[in-house]
Amino acid sequence: MTNVTIQDLKQSMAAVLKRVGLGEWITVCKHGKPVARLGPPCEPGLHVGSRFGTDYRIEPAGRRLSRGAYLAVLADDRGGDA
Repeated sequence: MTNVTIQDLKQSMAAVLKRVGLGEWITVCKHGKPVARLGPPCEPGLHVGSRFGTDYRIEPAGRRLSRGAYLAVLADDRGGDA
């Protein structure tokens, strides 16, 4: 478990939340004392995508995705069949 100060959290919120989304627990401290604990979501069935935490970027498709092809991309992201 990692500790961060409130100031560090303010300065690097996106990076901290990415780490939390990948499963890490982070304790937020104020004057050296814990005030909050950030952790991954534990709701059953919460979908964060198979590409979460990778350097993969989804390019805007425009008109290239047609005739239901977007459904295949969505199903792939959710780990199922179209």
